[in-house]
Amino acid sequence: MSSYEIKFLTREATEYIYDNLEAIDRIEVDAVYEDRKEFLDDMELTDWSLCVEIDGTPAMLFGVAPAPSVGIGVPFMLKTPDLKKCKRDFIRRCPEFVESMQSGYQRLANIVAKENDVAHTWLEWCGFTIEKKHTLNVKGIDMYLFWREADV
Repeated sequence: MSSYEIKFLTREATEYIYDNLEAIDRIEVDAVYEDRKEFLDDMELTDWSLCVEIDGTPAMLFGVAPAPSVGIGVPFMLKTPDLKKCKRDFIRRCPEFVESMQSGYQRLANIVAKENDVAHTWLEWCGFTIEKKHTLNVKGIDMYLFWREADV
């Protein structure tokens, strides 16, 4: 197994991950953002974001950004194919990161491609509900809404 580190996300790591996204993540990003600049600028607006580096190379970014509605955070997770080198070990740690994302938000919510089975598994492991009865069409891509409420 390769060694990995979790670091604060930098612009350079964001650019690398954007340029090397796994195919299904590329589909999701292209459905939501007009271009690379819009994506990179949006990543600058996050409350907090982290990067998984494997053997010194960025492999995944994740975090949360504020939504226009008060009390709602927008979680995100995007990966390169290299994440497979440490996926299982990292996934075990994800619930603790999601708890940190939830801090300060009553609800976390976003959309995920209907075809992104890996993300569905990750989201459910981290305590999110995925609305699979209805889809949203975003630029021709079927998406599911997912959310997680804070413990009250």
